[in-house]
Amino acid sequence: HHRRAAAVGNDAEPVAARCLSVVVREGATAGTAIGELAIYSELDGTAGLPGLVERVAGSDSVNAEGALRTLRAALARRAAARGDLKLMEAVSALLPSAKGDGRRRLIELLLDIATQTPPAEGQGSEQLAELLAQGIAQLPAASVSAQLPSLTRAGSVGRKALERLAGSEALAKPLRADAM
Repeated sequence: HHRRAAAVGNDAEPVAARCLSVVVREGATAGTAIGELAIYSELDGTAGLPGLVERVAGSDSVNAEGALRTLRAALARRAAARGDLKLMEAVSALLPSAKGDGRRRLIELLLDIATQTPPAEGQGSEQLAELLAQGIAQLPAASVSAQLPSLTRAGSVGRKALERLAGSEALAKPLRADAM
């Protein structure tokens, strides 16, 4: 069965389907071509989940945003699960070296885990809080301030991350005070 969804640009919501059809309805003339089309599944290629997370951290914003939407859709489908340790491990491996928008997207993914599929209290919860705190502490000061409200909405994991940031020597005193 085909499932159809209207999609324009990078704002399309993921749709679960076994088959995909792409139709160009407007502007189609002789010589019309599709310049770029990226389709992902959560097990894209042989790299699987770590490969998708690597794309999220990458500098190619089109591929990164597509991979991020795919991972978010996978999280939404597994909302009953408690924490996604494999996904956290994949992010953990890339977060220290990620730069700019790649780091921001990885932090967004960690926040999605904290809000949608938070790990049970214990090791997974502590690991996620630590990853969030480390990732946010390495952002520019303005970006740190912008992320703090997201942590307040991320439940107990967000509170633990805020506690870590408040005690972090890596942050300037005013930012540590904001985290309290």
